[in-house]
Amino acid sequence: MLILRFIEAFRNLRKNKLFGLFLGFKNKNLFTFCFLILLGVLAAAMEGISFSFLSAAMSSLDVSHERMSGGLFLSFFSSLNASDLFLFCIFMTIIFQITRSLLNYFGVVCSTKLASIIQSSIQVSVYNQILRLSYGH
Repeated sequence: MLILRFIEAFRNLRKNKLFGLFLGFKNKNLFTFCFLILLGVLAAAMEGISFSFLSAAMSSLDVSHERMSGGLFLSFFSSLNASDLFLFCIFMTIIFQITRSLLNYFGVVCSTKLASIIQSSIQVSVYNQILRLSYGH
């Protein structure tokens, strides 16, 4: 039911001229919009995972508490001493930050490409409208 409402709202929005310029002829830019949103969501997820590894690195230095209990990688983490676990978590934090930065870079590239496509289509539309006007001499 919710999906049908979304589809109907998209159809109604598609009738809007300005939104049509953003989507392009026959929804040509729709994939780029969706890809841009996906890159943003993935970059946010990488930021969260990176923060989790950073928190795990800081908690591995705390000797007053017991080691982690439960979890997916418990056997791997339990075989490491505190300094190795700290280094592993810092390394993973750096890897996820690099991945996040790459995703953000690709998002900026995609956004720039989309902006230039939209701007050129708007310019063509404006020039066509200007050229259709008649001027009296």
